[in-house]
Amino acid sequence: MTLNGPQSSPLMQLLNWIFRPLDFLEECDRKYGDMFNLNLMGLPPFTVVSNPQGIEEILSVDAKKFDVGRNNELAAGLLGDNSLVLLDGEPHRRQRMIYLTHHREDLYPEPKQFKPERFLERQYTTYEFLPFGGGNRRCIGYALALLEMKLVLAKILTRWDLSLTSDRPILPQRRGATVAPNNGVPLTVNSKRDPIERSMATAERI
Repeated sequence: MTLNGPQSSPLMQLLNWIFRPLDFLEECDRKYGDMFNLNLMGLPPFTVVSNPQGIEEILSVDAKKFDVGRNNELAAGLLGDNSLVLLDGEPHRRQRMIYLTHHREDLYPEPKQFKPERFLERQYTTYEFLPFGGGNRRCIGYALALLEMKLVLAKILTRWDLSLTSDRPILPQRRGATVAPNNGVPLTVNSKRDPIERSMATAERI
């Protein structure tokens, strides 16, 4: 997949970008379509997607022919070096498979919604839920990470009664190689569980 773009000099493209950005982008969109390359002086070449649905084309194109990632270095600081839209070839194919698996409607109804209860309603197999990757490239720390989460959550939830501080929507935000709530998840400690209640809560979970 090779994209076209303005053939003018990097300096001229930069001047257009600075002094008439909207007109410049609209002209490029009319001439080259909703995905095109720009080459601004002093910056690496990068790809502009003027139509959000163009991302679907990235996910459907043959990975062996995919050739957009190397033109997107400008976005690396925002998306991370391992972002799906920054990779080419085999690495892109592997990432795409994980992304699409987690967006299958038959496995994850309303996949874009934050619904942690889905993991109580269904036991996902190794190849249906891949937070640590899969196969011989799976993260070597996955077992320790899961153990830590279970111990910490069990320790807190059996000792304290908690509630959300706010009902505002929780939005995802990229932090390094992971995704986390944009402003954390503030909780209110309502009370401390007594030993009998803690024992009953633990028994219910067992």
